Amino acid sequence: VESVLEVKASRACRMSVEHCRNKTICAFQHTRIGSDLLFMVMFVEEIVSPDGVGRIEIRNVDINGFYEELQHNEAANVEKAIIQSYLSHAANRGFASARVHVGGKQRSL
Repeated sequence: VESVLEVKASRACRMSVEHCRNKTICAFQHTRIGSDLLFMVMFVEEIVSPDGVGRIEIRNVDINGFYEELQHNEAANVEKAIIQSYLSHAANRGFASARVHVGGKQRSL
């Protein structure tokens, strides 16, 4: 029930914003066998309110566990770096705040 209400509230919120851009950010690794492997997908909303203040909503980060590590914890470090780089890029573009939605059984970044 809460997620249904949240979706309704989210739709109402979108009506009052000046601009909302949805982005899907994908990360690939060129593997040792020469193929490009998708290992991370991040779903983002960039929202600018009527007063010009922008905010970022990272709705979901999906990690499939297929990253080929050469060093211990390399995958987690790469995943963190991608998220931090995106947030830094958003801040440089003038977005004032960010919220990361964290769900159930995902591992901590």
